[in-house]
Amino acid sequence: MAPAPQLVHPSTGQPIRAVTWDTAHTAASRLHPDLRAHRPPRISGRSAVALDRAIVSDRAHDLARNDGWASGGVSRVVDSVIGSGWRCSSTPNIRVLGLTPEQGEQVANDIEAIWADYATDPANWCDATRRLPVGGLLAQAYRHFMWDGEALGILRWRRSRAPWRTALRSMPAGGRLPCWAAAWIRSTHPSTASWPKR
Repeated sequence: MAPAPQLVHPSTGQPIRAVTWDTAHTAASRLHPDLRAHRPPRISGRSAVALDRAIVSDRAHDLARNDGWASGGVSRVVDSVIGSGWRCSSTPNIRVLGLTPEQGEQVANDIEAIWADYATDPANWCDATRRLPVGGLLAQAYRHFMWDGEALGILRWRRSRAPWRTALRSMPAGGRLPCWAAAWIRSTHPSTASWPKR
């Protein structure tokens, strides 16, 4: 009687042994030839990104500056998500405020008109640096979110006699925070392992 046929490796000619799986799911196998060398560390997603975040962010900024396709892609997404700005759609709870429906509609119209004046003010009082309207601040924040994975802004209260006293100060990635703000911002989540800084 002839021996049973064997599978052989095409380049070495060595017989290929059958692998008995050691787990119920192939993805958890320690013996599968495609997975046995894959041993990812058990760390949080933020910790995994934090090790290489600086170089990833630098590359994203470099692409956005020097590659027309990447820059156009970012601009298209920003235009789709933000557009020229966001419109306020006020719906006050008239029952809680003790208003009639007519009074509630008037309050909603007043709030929307005030927001429109604030958001599109030509003097840009909504911006702490007085450079951008609300639409520009939103677009800037979303660009930073796309490039860096986060966006940070600090609300400021002006003590001057400005027509609008609440203003947003947009903080660029890696920007220096004022000492009064830095004291209240954590650098990591309490459960995230602390990794050495590069």
